Amino acid sequence: MKQLLLIRHAKTEHGSHLMDSDRKLTDRGHNDCQLMGNRLLQQGFITDKLLVSSAQRTLQTAHNLKQFLKWKEDQLEVSNKLYLASASVMLTAIAQTADECENLAMIAHNPGITDLFNILGNDTIDNLPTCGMALFAFDIRSWKLIKENRGNCIWYSWPKGI
Repeated sequence: MKQLLLIRHAKTEHGSHLMDSDRKLTDRGHNDCQLMGNRLLQQGFITDKLLVSSAQRTLQTAHNLKQFLKWKEDQLEVSNKLYLASASVMLTAIAQTADECENLAMIAHNPGITDLFNILGNDTIDNLPTCGMALFAFDIRSWKLIKENRGNCIWYSWPKGI
């Protein structure tokens, strides 16, 4: 049994003079990470590996959630390919994960992360809000076997939904 936690980055600044990939979390974004991190602790999910887009906001989200996901630096994989990636690019990255990894987390961007949510399992949503999370279970032994509509959404939550 494999578990996949999808996380959309937390709330970011808008209208900044920075490049999109350099945008940082707002105070609300940092606070939402604490709120959702506590929710994650209640679920008992501990990641074996964390795939993260190379954007500043996803890296900040990852570091804010570190104490809750209980990941170590060597479990973090930062990928330029995940920056504004499509669901199919994300699915490919997941499928390349080593089979020893039972619990995988991914922090990425819309619209790809919402699209991935919608193709993975038994639920669909219009939008995965900022700092929204969804945990899926797959009855597979290898990440290479991950396919559309094979997952079961165990829980889904977002900061304003708590």
